[in-house]
Formats: sequence, C-alpha cells, structure tokens
Amino acid sequence: MTKEIELKILEVDPKEVRRNLNRIGAKLIGKYNFKRLVFNVLNTKGRHLWLRLRTDGKDTTLTLKDNKGKDLLSTDELEVSVSDFKIAAKILSAAFKNILYEENKREEYTLGKAHITIDFLPFLKPYVEIEAGSPDKVLSIFKKLKIKGKPFGNAPASEVYKLYGMDYKKVAGRNYEKLKRLLYT
Repeated sequence: MTKEIELKILEVDPKEVRRNLNRIGAKLIGKYNFKRLVFNVLNTKGRHLWLRLRTDGKDTTLTLKDNKGKDLLSTDELEVSVSDFKIAAKILSAAFKNILYEENKREEYTLGKAHITIDFLPFLKPYVEIEAGSPDKVLSIFKKLKIKGKPFGNAPASEVYKLYGMDYKKVAGRNYEKLKRLLYT
C-alpha cells in the first residue's frame, strides 16, 4: 500500500485560501462535483478500513483506505481507475451491505508535486487538505499558505463529522433514496 501523507485544516475561508494559493504559485487543476460510495470493511477502536468508489462524472476510482489514527502518516491507500461507476457500485453492493452515499464539491490545486484541495461537504465548514510526498513537505506548504483554520491531521471525513457532534452515517443516510436509485435502477 502507498502512504497517504496528508493534513486537513478545518474551518477555512475559501477566499483566503484561494488568495494564498495564488500568492505561492499553486495552479488550479479542477473543480469537481463528486459522488461517492463508502463501503465499510472494518471499524474498530484505532483502525478504520474502507473502500471508496468515487466519480466526478468523467473519472472514477476505487480506493482502499486503511486509517490507524490522525497523524500525517496514519493512512495507507491503494487506488485503481474504474470504467463504470454504476456497474462498480452494483458489484460492490453485492458483497457489502453497510454502504453510505455522499456528494461533495472540491477545488484541486497543485504546487510542484503536492496536491491541495478545498473541500465542501454537507453540514461542515470548508476544509483544506494538503497532500505531499513527506510530512516535512506537507508542513512546509501549510506554513507558506498562512491560512487560518484548525489543523486536524489525516483522519477520514467521518472523524471530522464526529468532532462536530454529527454521525456520518446519519448525514450520509439522508441520501438513501439516491443510493437506492443508483443501485436498483
């Protein structure tokens, strides 16, 4: 598996982040409207293993994520491209019954080999993710950005919801009808 070396910064001002990304020379590579399915494999104290099927309508990926904490090196991942979101969803739903469906918006930037995103998820204030090849590089970019926000480490979105007293399953559960249409039509 590959290490996902990432830092979330919660409660950011997207305008401030965009200004600072521009100031340090980051390049906008896309704005996305994602649909994603999360298939929980294992969720015990200290470890969360899940599959994520995600599409922006053009590109679709299936990712296995294995998270063991919140530090910058706590998540391993494997990712593969998938040709058909709906068919992949139906195949995976035959094996997994604990399925969550969510939609979110994202702006993605690059700075050298690093990726910086501004994420917009339901019921949460926007947050930034900085992903780079080493913890030092992630922290260096964070310092250069000079954005106000709460550093949160590398934890799944479900942990962000939990921080604010929300149950991710209930938030995603409001999309049950969309999930049914996706899987059964």
